[in-house]
Amino acid sequence: MLNRCYGLILDLLILSVLVVCLCLGIFLSFPNSSLAVSDERTKADNLFGLGIEYIQRGDYRGAIDNFLKVTKLKEDFAPAYSNLCLANLQIENYPTAIQDCTKAITLNPKNTEALLNRGLAHYREGDFEAAIADDNRAIKIKPYDFRAYYNRALATSALGYYQIAIIDYNRALSQVPQTLSSSIAEIYNDRGLMNLELQNTPAALIDFSLAIRHNANHYKAYFNRGCVCSNNGYFHKAIQDFTNVIELQPNDANAYVNRGVAYYHLGEQQAAIKNLQIGAAYFAKQGQELAFEQTLDLIDNFEEVSEDEFAYIA
Repeated sequence: MLNRCYGLILDLLILSVLVVCLCLGIFLSFPNSSLAVSDERTKADNLFGLGIEYIQRGDYRGAIDNFLKVTKLKEDFAPAYSNLCLANLQIENYPTAIQDCTKAITLNPKNTEALLNRGLAHYREGDFEAAIADDNRAIKIKPYDFRAYYNRALATSALGYYQIAIIDYNRALSQVPQTLSSSIAEIYNDRGLMNLELQNTPAALIDFSLAIRHNANHYKAYFNRGCVCSNNGYFHKAIQDFTNVIELQPNDANAYVNRGVAYYHLGEQQAAIKNLQIGAAYFAKQGQELAFEQTLDLIDNFEEVSEDEFAYIA
């Protein structure tokens, strides 16, 4: 990931992806009722409606089954392929999602939703250039769609062009409806990570705080701000942020470990060890063996330092 709060734990600063904002509600289009109705078309329309219901319930495999049946009855029905793309994207079947979106785009070259989701599938596959190309096409069609700028920023940042990514995050912020507070929070959080990469710590802190202002339950922003505070010696503030993470995500092992480290720097040995032990237990429960072993090593190091200090005082 983009930075680390403490060297032994991987993936500490958390990058957000607006998957929900990209996917929910964007393909839920129904066939034009003015079309001539036949038994076959009626069957296809009913299957399409069922597929939509499955998507809304989160049963993506059930949705895929229905949309595939629709495509057999109506081979040129672009919304079915768009929704197939969405469902496959949700179950992380990215190659198939790309194929389905490509079919939808072929049938309707101005289908920005298919372009956005194909771009997201390319991004998840690590093909960042292809993702950017799809986002560029979407922007040409809908230059006011904040999602395209956000997604392009994700792909651009993955290529290491952090300043350019910030420009796109700014564009996304200028276009996103103010009612979408959760999406605004995600954008600020990710822009904060870019500012960290550019070593602009004050700007990063402001971004994480803005993310929290727009979404008080944004545990990633609390975590990221806590990391920045800890790395800059603001241990009391870091502890508060990690505590907020734990309240929102009680099983977050990283938050316990990093809160323990902050306590240690404040000289609160017992609290430090207790938090590290809880973090280690969660790592073990979650099957994160490397992080578990590293946390145990850290506990040993802290205990050895404490014993050495006690011996020196004696």
